[in-house]
Parts: sequence; structure tokens; C-alpha cells
Amino acid sequence: MLAALLATMLRLPFTVLGLLLAVVAIVVGIRMLIAARGTGRVQPLVIGALAMSGFVVVTSGASIAAWPAQMALQECQDRAVTNTARAQCEATFTENLFDAVRVG
Repeated sequence: MLAALLATMLRLPFTVLGLLLAVVAIVVGIRMLIAARGTGRVQPLVIGALAMSGFVVVTSGASIAAWPAQMALQECQDRAVTNTARAQCEATFTENLFDAVRVG
């Protein structure tokens, strides 16, 4: 679960790793809940980890859905030297993202 959270902080091609790790964490968490079902104990940490893993899946999925806009933002910020140029990159990203939502 922690590895999935850390992987989502990486640049875009590696964000997919966060999604895959979160899915693995969900599978393992569900298996742990099934295994602990007969003991009568509530597993709050496992439930919390499942919730966080679900959040990572949703946010990583959204990032992957906006792949072209995200890649354009990363490339623009790599070339940006000043804060004004970075702000322009953010503005262009927002426009590209809204255009993608309107179309799709």
C-alpha cells in the first residue's frame, strides 16, 4: 500500500506502477479479511488500507485517463525556466484537461 502511494508521486509513465501496486494491495487486503473472518476480530488497519488503496486506484486511473494532458504538462514544465513559464504550463494544462472532458 505504501509502495503504491509512493509510486503515484513519480512521473507519469511510472504512475501506472502505483495503480498496479494498489490493485495488488486490494487483492491481498481482501484475502486477509477473508482469512480473519472466522476469528471474529475486526481488522481496522486492513479496512483502512483497502480504502486508501481504492483511493489510489481512482486517482491513478484519473491520471491515466488524462495521459495526453499530463504528458504535455510534464514536457512543458521540463522546458520552463521561470515561474511565469510554469504558470503558463499550468494554464495550458487546465485548458487541455477541460477540452478533454468536454470532448469525452
